[in-house]
Amino acid sequence: RYGRRKAVAIWQVDNELGHENSDLDFSDNSLHGWRRWLKHKFGGRIERLNEDWGTTFWSVTYNDFEEVPLPKYTMPGTPAHTNENFRSNMSPGMLLDYRRFRKDSVTAFANHQVDLLKNKVDGCITTNAPGGEWSKAVDHNDVFASMDFPAYDNYPVWGGSLAPTSPADVALSLDMVRGWAPNSSTGWMVAEQLIGAQGHDIIGYTPRPQQIVAWSASTL
Repeated sequence: RYGRRKAVAIWQVDNELGHENSDLDFSDNSLHGWRRWLKHKFGGRIERLNEDWGTTFWSVTYNDFEEVPLPKYTMPGTPAHTNENFRSNMSPGMLLDYRRFRKDSVTAFANHQVDLLKNKVDGCITTNAPGGEWSKAVDHNDVFASMDFPAYDNYPVWGGSLAPTSPADVALSLDMVRGWAPNSSTGWMVAEQLIGAQGHDIIGYTPRPQQIVAWSASTL
């Protein structure tokens, strides 16, 4: 309906892919996709999986891909450390491949939405990447490869923060976002940015006078 309207310049697919642990999925659908992904990676040979994961060391040897579970939490009653958003005492090889699988799943989801829009809209296509990119099972280089340019949600303060993120850390994140561009000529954009008191259920640090100007200038 709006695909050819000149007033619509940019199309955003989804919102903050992989944010707030949505990069990790332990549903039945994810389990089926995980096993398909493993079959493809290891060429249908379960012995290759056992060898790569060192399963004998962990006293777990798989006879069929249908036996491979998702690496769910395996220490009930033990909370994850504050610097971990996911923990399991499964094989490190399994945990690494699971995050690779989830990375590919997020990318495929984004690409599917882009495919639905291509050749049907005149505007540019992008999506807004959230912060916390260092810990997510998402490769934004892959996500933005099929889009026109990357976009980023710039929140130097969030939740109950008592102070803003340091300027150096903000600059580091922004430099990384620039590198997500499909090519050097596309540029990038800030899709969202903090401009006042913020937080879901806790109101934290309120920006000081001219601080928004400084944060905006740092994106240029």
